Amino acid sequence: MSSPADGDLPSLPQIVLRMLHACHNDADYRELGQLIASDTALSSRVMALANSSYFNRGQPVNSLERALLRLGIENLRTLVITAALRQFLQDLGADHWQQLRDFWRHSLATALMARTLAVLTRYPAPDEAYLAGMLHNIGELMALKMAAAGTENDVEISPHAEAGAKLAERWELGPLVADAIRYQQTPPEEIWDTPHLVKLINLSTRLAMSDNRGMEAARTLFGLTAALTREICSRIDQEVASLAESLSIPLEGDSNALDVRQALLTELLNHGLVNEATTALRRSTDDLQFSNALLTSVEYLCDAPAIVLAIDGEWLTAQAISSWPELSLRLPREPARSLIAICAAEGRILTTYDDGVEPAIVDQQLGHLLKRAHLIYLPLQHQGQCLGVVVAGIDNPLPKARLDLLALFAREAGQLRVKLGQERETDQSARSLERMEQELVVRRVAHEISNPLTIIRNYLSTLQDKLSDDESVSADLQVVREELERAADLLLQLRDTREEIPEGAELDINTEVRNLADLLQDSLFAAHDVHCQLQLSEAPVTAHATRGPLRQVLVNLVRNAVEAMSEGGELEIRTSPSIWQGHRNWIEISISDSGTGLPESVRQNMFRPVQTTKGEGHSGLGLSIVKQLIDDMEGIISCRTGSDGTSFQILLPAVSGDKQDKKET
Repeated sequence: MSSPADGDLPSLPQIVLRMLHACHNDADYRELGQLIASDTALSSRVMALANSSYFNRGQPVNSLERALLRLGIENLRTLVITAALRQFLQDLGADHWQQLRDFWRHSLATALMARTLAVLTRYPAPDEAYLAGMLHNIGELMALKMAAAGTENDVEISPHAEAGAKLAERWELGPLVADAIRYQQTPPEEIWDTPHLVKLINLSTRLAMSDNRGMEAARTLFGLTAALTREICSRIDQEVASLAESLSIPLEGDSNALDVRQALLTELLNHGLVNEATTALRRSTDDLQFSNALLTSVEYLCDAPAIVLAIDGEWLTAQAISSWPELSLRLPREPARSLIAICAAEGRILTTYDDGVEPAIVDQQLGHLLKRAHLIYLPLQHQGQCLGVVVAGIDNPLPKARLDLLALFAREAGQLRVKLGQERETDQSARSLERMEQELVVRRVAHEISNPLTIIRNYLSTLQDKLSDDESVSADLQVVREELERAADLLLQLRDTREEIPEGAELDINTEVRNLADLLQDSLFAAHDVHCQLQLSEAPVTAHATRGPLRQVLVNLVRNAVEAMSEGGELEIRTSPSIWQGHRNWIEISISDSGTGLPESVRQNMFRPVQTTKGEGHSGLGLSIVKQLIDDMEGIISCRTGSDGTSFQILLPAVSGDKQDKKET
């Protein structure tokens, strides 16, 4: 069967709509991943992209979790928007929507069944089994798409299972996944001696379809009793029904999804308007530009004047005000009696015309300032953290659809505001690291040259002693000596020499850690009475990583650790090779300090951008950058903290043993 483009396969609109909402509400990998994992079309698109020539970094991925990490959160958001646009363009009739609903239920049941059986029968990669189960009948989805488009008779038809297997091969999911899809309907007695995954998918498809031979196949392939098999099937049915209910997908009756498609269209239109309104925000390079752009955008969306206020400690400080460029305005956040203070504290949209709302005097003054009868308060938020409030003045109450649009805009603006801060901190960190590198180069060069200079000075002293009777020669030698001293002083003043460090996909982690320790020894450790101990692996520790991001991660974590030990302490950096986790090899880097542990405010928002806690412990904003950089390298980061100190563990994909051997020879 010739296949439509990977991105053209249809999804249930309920799932796409829920994913749009999740993206607009700052959903993380976990939430987006769960939704993607419940849909065959979205799962196939993620796997195809992750193993494409653009994203593939030398080693194919065969699990959704690793594929999601490879793509990154921003690419996932783009994928969701694209899927929503394609979804709306799908011209499926009522019968086809019904078939798509039934297809979704069967695919999800097969995937859940495959994962459950994988755990029960001790298959080492349950996530791989789940993915194979989700994609096992993708050939049928392709046929449904072409039937709806009226092109099925115009193409060469091959069995659905074979078409799906060829797609799995094209996406580099591995030969076992392809064979599991290929032999899904083969009689159990013919595959009892095949690889584990083939038997898992074969049995899962039969049980998900309530095949009459399912019980017999369970006994033939894995020796499962009928009672245990029925219990597993019942549990999977309940899990599918529960997920369908949470997504508002009716498993019985009509399923033309017209209402959901209309909601999807509204969401897409709102996204287009917000995307246009935030164009200037994306181009901003500092806080002033951002505030002015934000003011203009709100004026555009509301056709009304507005005030942009940023959270500044215990105050809400005006950054930009319509028609009042010189007005200075600061409002207290506590006590939260006014609507604007409540908006900042609770992070929800408020209006002065809501039922039961009584505007405080501060709110009335804002209305006088904007010369409007009513006010709308929009919180700028990112992952539950309020960054500021935008107040818009209007003459007439706005319909709910317009308020939903403004809520979407405010969330997007909050994300862009955090991104601006992260980019600024990243630039500052990079410049600081560059200065440290330059200083290290100078120290190394000065050290190398000091030896011959010392020898020359000693010879000059000897010559001066020998020729002390000749005053003219002795004077000339003194001049030479003074010039040598001046040359040494000038050498130490150099600041524009920098080592050229080639960037690459494979790094020797031990070398990077040693270089970093040298960089920070005088500038950071010694100045804070911190003793840094390196425990580096004697075996090769080469990871798939790039030098710049890795250095930034290590510098952020090390600086945070030093700041957590205000009275000095012990810092340990350890490397370990070949950590086996999640069915792949990793290089481990751990950074441990003897401080007092992370403060509660950072623990509750680990790796999320929050207001800095410098002075109390580690920086929340710095940790969010660290998490993003680690994700971009397809790595994993975890933290252990307590009263005896804090330890961060980083796992980076290890270079395979074959490559290591070649490099060593």
